[in-house]
Amino acid sequence: MQTLKSVLKEHKLVTILYLQELALFLIVFIPLAVWFHSQISRNYFGTTLSVDFLFEVLTKGGAPVVAALFIALILFLFILFRIYLMGGIFDALMGKYSGLPRLMSEGATNFFRFWLLFMVYSVPLLILSGIVGKFTGYLASHSPNQAMPVIMMIANHTTAILLLVLFSFWHTTARFKTLVNRRIKFSLSIQGKPFLWFAWYQLISVTFLVVFAGLSVILLTRAGTLLMIAGFLLMQIGLYGRNLFKLASYKLLS
Repeated sequence: MQTLKSVLKEHKLVTILYLQELALFLIVFIPLAVWFHSQISRNYFGTTLSVDFLFEVLTKGGAPVVAALFIALILFLFILFRIYLMGGIFDALMGKYSGLPRLMSEGATNFFRFWLLFMVYSVPLLILSGIVGKFTGYLASHSPNQAMPVIMMIANHTTAILLLVLFSFWHTTARFKTLVNRRIKFSLSIQGKPFLWFAWYQLISVTFLVVFAGLSVILLTRAGTLLMIAGFLLMQIGLYGRNLFKLASYKLLS
């Protein structure tokens, strides 16, 4: 709890990350929600999304290829800017927040190092997650047991979460080591108690976002201005809470 209180005192760091994600939300998800509603009104005169509606829109209506390229570009720019911000935020987590100019300066100084660390830890994570997915999918499709697909789905998701937490722990440790040494340092060590607390905060952050994002999507995909406003606000709570707990997990290793 001390770590969480410490991050709450430096709430400007949480707000900076939240504002970046708010921009992503406004640029991508709000226009998509409006587009979905326009497709519903034009084709089905309904108020909710359904599987057959999505299939109809993606195969016959709208511009899904253009939309996919647009989202991919925005996400790429989002990731680049997030790595830039993390250079300054991790510096602030090691001491105290000294203002936006210092944060931006440290972000520029550490951008290349943090980008390299991101690639070093993200690529093996994606490869291992893909291998696990292929393996569990193979077992599910070649087993006579009808319950096997569900079992393998649970095993796949559980393994993916564990891998994500493990690589995030190594990645976070490496970023702090890189800042301290002013040159790139890698980490593959695991410390029992810090890792368990780190994993706890990471899981809370994911759960917090999933719950509020799920509620938000339910409201955003229904007609009515008030429902859309409520969905928007729920998403903001989810984003802010997620960043709060993630920074708390990072602070543990500072």
